Amino acid sequence: MPRPPEMLPVSGPLTALRRVAPGARGRTFAALLGGQLSAQLLGFLGILLIPSFYSAAAFGQFSLIMASTFILQPLISVRLETALLDVTAGATGSVLRLALRRAAVHAAVLAAVAAVAAAALAGLGRPEAPLPLWLVGTAGAYTLYQLLFSTLLAQEAGGWVAVTRVTQAALFLTLMVSLSRVGGASALALAYLLSFALPVLLLGGRLRAVWRAAPDLTDEQRRQVLGRYVWHATPQSVLSFVSQYVLSFVLARFGLTVLGQFAYAQRLASTAQSTLGETLRQFNAMRYRRITQEGGALHRVVVRDTLKLVPVAAAVLALFLIAQRLPLVAQVFRGQDQYLPAVVLWYASMLLNIPANVAATVLGQQRQILICEVFILLTRGGVAGAGLWVGHADLLVIAFCVISVGINAVFTGYLLLLVRRVDGRVSPATKETI
Repeated sequence: MPRPPEMLPVSGPLTALRRVAPGARGRTFAALLGGQLSAQLLGFLGILLIPSFYSAAAFGQFSLIMASTFILQPLISVRLETALLDVTAGATGSVLRLALRRAAVHAAVLAAVAAVAAAALAGLGRPEAPLPLWLVGTAGAYTLYQLLFSTLLAQEAGGWVAVTRVTQAALFLTLMVSLSRVGGASALALAYLLSFALPVLLLGGRLRAVWRAAPDLTDEQRRQVLGRYVWHATPQSVLSFVSQYVLSFVLARFGLTVLGQFAYAQRLASTAQSTLGETLRQFNAMRYRRITQEGGALHRVVVRDTLKLVPVAAAVLALFLIAQRLPLVAQVFRGQDQYLPAVVLWYASMLLNIPANVAATVLGQQRQILICEVFILLTRGGVAGAGLWVGHADLLVIAFCVISVGINAVFTGYLLLLVRRVDGRVSPATKETI
């Protein structure tokens, strides 16, 4: 009989954490958080400096480019940068080979579509004709950066992970200031593109070494990986980003200055939230996989982790509210202060669903999460559309953020119930395969 194909065992970054003491896991968490904090502090400094060099209208236009980049990137990578964190270190190179080949094909297809769109816009005499090609280029650079970062993390190269994060943030800050004489959204967009492309050029040798040394996946393994990420993780990511930025596209109808003020508040809030949020996602993914493979009660851990984040979310909101009243900081926030409390409340509430979201993903409930994302997008899209009919930008922002807080609360509760129902019914053998 032919031998059945080997399954790719689920592991995650820093697989040695499963076998080491809790103190070592704590040090790893501190290292991940330290690298994230360093990069986010630089990024936060860049955000604070933007009003000194660029107008609100320029930042508003740039925010649409950022939002489009985030939406396009999963279509190029089909979330295979996440797959690099879901397999053992021995399989990392094989998944990377698949990811790079797929990314090249998808980027080429999107570039062809963008070229047609650019030609059509040029024929209509539109000044934004080059924008579709520019967006695909930025999304492609961002995809390679994400693949590099995930490869380093999967290889347990903690030092290089921190260097990559800090380099990208420092490059954007430096280029953003350096190109300010050019001015406008194009200068910010170029700084954004180069901040992703240059780290890949500097550290691309690590990608080549891992890729060249790896064999191709078997047909069965390739179907497993693509099935999981193309049909679940990719649409989930696209819907999540569209849902998160749908208000930005609607606010553009009220003018780029209004959009820029909201986008600036959103960028401040998202930078603060992702500083802790991304580290929690990475660390909890490792913890939760270990717990499920050891037969532990994952849902109890997830509930405790969620409750621990309630005071953290409250502290994030309180810090911003206090900062708004400090004379020096108030000058920086001027023009965005009418949006900042509501936007920070929205992003602080997003911290609460991180444990349950990660746990549901570990337990293979991507389809249920995808259904939730569709519902969330329809709800937020309806609110944003109603705001156009009302015609009041400030009221629209407040309503959108408050409703989003309620959506996050319901989403968190649903995921906790889902984790409780599924936990214990998934066999260790199932948890060991993609």
